[in-house]
Amino acid sequence: MPGRPLTRGNTAKLYCLQLIDWAAAETEGEFRIVDLGCGSGSNFVELLRRRPNARYVGVEPSRRAAEEARRTLPQAEILNQAAYDLRVEPAHAVVSFSVLEHVVHRTRYLNAACANLRPGGRVYLNYDSGHFVADADLIERAKALVSHVLARVGSESRYRARVREDEFRTLVDDAALR
Repeated sequence: MPGRPLTRGNTAKLYCLQLIDWAAAETEGEFRIVDLGCGSGSNFVELLRRRPNARYVGVEPSRRAAEEARRTLPQAEILNQAAYDLRVEPAHAVVSFSVLEHVVHRTRYLNAACANLRPGGRVYLNYDSGHFVADADLIERAKALVSHVLARVGSESRYRARVREDEFRTLVDDAALR
């Protein structure tokens, strides 16, 4: 059914998924996708249904979310690990949807994205500033502060920090992305 939407909600994700869908449609043979921080995998249900030539590898540090992704995308490979040191067969598309704001070591993260990208491939990345609207609330600011302290001792699961535009540009430049 070609009229089904690729995803719901976030327009940036939908735009990226459309670009990936078109690229997979134009690729003869296997089209590899690596999704860094795949969560439940729900963003790729429709795309993988449409594109049987797409081979999807989801990477998710949360055990619970990785288990859900395995149920959501039984045809996919789901790795329960952080993305920092990931090395898989290079992909046509490396995806990171609404994850960068939760990443402590952002340079390492983008280096991993590039290391898993084949020549001529593309990185599709968006980050979400919506988490920070609630930070006007004292309790939310305290949670954010605690998440930074916990990240310093190795517990990154609740980490969140704004991605400033100048920081993002530097990260992209340093990773030799454009």
